[in-house]
Amino acid sequence: MTTYIITLISAITIMMIAEFLKNRTLQNLIRFASILPMAVIAGLRNNTIGTDISNYGLINFESATHFNNFFEYLKYIKSINGVEIGYSLLNFVVSRFTNSVNWFFFVLNLLTILFVFLALSGNQERKYFTIGMILYYLIFWDISLNVMRQSLAVTMVFYGTVLFINSGKIKTFVVIVLAASLIHQTAIIALLIPVIYWISIRNNKNMNYVIFITISVLVYYVMAPNSNLITKMMESIPLFGKYYSIFLNSGISYVTTGSGMSIKTIIIRTFPMLISLIWLIRSKNSNKYIDKNKSFFTFILMISVAFEFVNINSGVFARLGMYFSIIQILIYLKLSSTVKLTSMRLFLVGFLILYLMVVAYVRVTSGYGQIYPYTSDLLAQLV
Repeated sequence: MTTYIITLISAITIMMIAEFLKNRTLQNLIRFASILPMAVIAGLRNNTIGTDISNYGLINFESATHFNNFFEYLKYIKSINGVEIGYSLLNFVVSRFTNSVNWFFFVLNLLTILFVFLALSGNQERKYFTIGMILYYLIFWDISLNVMRQSLAVTMVFYGTVLFINSGKIKTFVVIVLAASLIHQTAIIALLIPVIYWISIRNNKNMNYVIFITISVLVYYVMAPNSNLITKMMESIPLFGKYYSIFLNSGISYVTTGSGMSIKTIIIRTFPMLISLIWLIRSKNSNKYIDKNKSFFTFILMISVAFEFVNINSGVFARLGMYFSIIQILIYLKLSSTVKLTSMRLFLVGFLILYLMVVAYVRVTSGYGQIYPYTSDLLAQLV
């Protein structure tokens, strides 16, 4: 755990240095440098860190080094695990420059963090950059060492969502989501985000709450592997059929082995979202940004919490909620900006970060995703 902590402190230190720079270009360069330590430590890890490495991470890259024709490589990949064309292309391109899988892990994690970097570098978010990046690292980064493809797709969706909310760039959003679906097909579910947004701003507020509470409840029951009818319906959906079968088996394993996530653990994981949900529902005339997006943020949190409760039955299928729950980073930043008293704002942000640190520590050390303990033969040689 020491390696993770030192790396995070290094990234935060570099970001803090950037905060004191007046030159915007230089500040952006230093901020970009701040994402390198996390990507480097991801790249240096042994092939045993993260369960997905054994599923596709290692074999897909090593296979790419043996092919000179991308389409032949793609055909081979389809025969062994059917990983998406975008992820396969990334493997193939990196394999043109190196046969070291560690370089690939570095590039993949760098790209994953880069889209968060871009999302938080716009004019409306850049003043929250450091806090936003810390929130990402504490909530989502450790998952990227395990759920590699989907983590990249999730941050791409986050970037597109920020652009959509701030500028209404629906075409750009759709293009980004489609690109993300080439990395992990489940990203296509993010096309629901603008639909949720439009419903939230056009309908009566009370009716919105009824609609989305209903949807949130349905999310749990649809994703829970306990209905033959639902199973047949989900398996018939293009793109999702294959994944639902996998997720269903995972869910059945959860139920039969008793390894499903407990209600207590889920409450601990979702506590900041639940508090933010109450805050949003009770808030009145906070600021123009919050007032405009209040219903949307409320619904996103409802759906995110509902997906977390899917962890009771299927820890893998619950990951679909990441496309929605990553928006909590933006929500926390915008809610904190509504607190006018500086000392209170600093206290709330500090408490949130401290709470997330404890949760992240417990999550990682508990063996989630098999990323603990961290081991690196390459790092050991350097040190």
